[in-house]
Parts: sequence; C-alpha cells; structure tokens
Amino acid sequence: MNYQVESEDRGDHLHISLLGRLEDRDIDPFMDEVCRHMMDNDHTRILVDSRKQSQSTSTYYDYRQVQRFLEICEGRRFRIAEIVSAAHIESYLFLENVARNRGISFRVFGDESSARAWLLGTET
Repeated sequence: MNYQVESEDRGDHLHISLLGRLEDRDIDPFMDEVCRHMMDNDHTRILVDSRKQSQSTSTYYDYRQVQRFLEICEGRRFRIAEIVSAAHIESYLFLENVARNRGISFRVFGDESSARAWLLGTET
C-alpha cells in the first residue's frame, strides 16, 4: 500500500485528496478507505483531487472501483467531481463513463474551478 487518502470538510462539500501510487492490488482497501471518508461525513457532494496520485492500473481497476463503490455506498446518492492532471484526463474519461453507466453522478475535470462549478451547480 503506497497511497494516502486525506479528507477535509469545506462546508459545502467534502474535499478528498489522493496521494501516492495506486495499483490494481490496492482496489478494495483503497475504495474502502475513500468510502469511509465519504460515509463518515454528511456531505453528498464530494470533490476528489487525484492530481498528486500516480496510477499503474488496468481497465479491470475502473470496473472494480465502481463496483466496490456501489457495494459500500449502497443506497447513498453522491455527486462526485474528480480533478486529474491534464496528462491523465483521457484515461479517466473511461472511468467516468463506467460510473455514469452504473448510475453514479460522477464527472472528471482537468481543473478545480470547473470541477467545483459542476459539483455545486445543478448541471448533470
């Protein structure tokens, strides 16, 4: 386990920072920790900052990440915006597609201002 998950209540949303290296073998414990941060707070709007995280994951990881999220957060409705580095935005669009196809309100952004605007707005 070479990653770290930090969270901060920012009033109108929960801010989660993901740091370190993430690999396929980390999927379940990683999602358990992320969801614990989400469930321990009353927020339904979550901003995830992945710009300081490096990944070495497969397509399986994207499917498993969404599946694990649904298992843990069963019945809870969240609106989630994830900020990623510009170099990785294309690979995260697949994760966005998988999540949205499973009914999760999730979008990927390359900058924090766009992510916050969507997260706190009403646009779907």
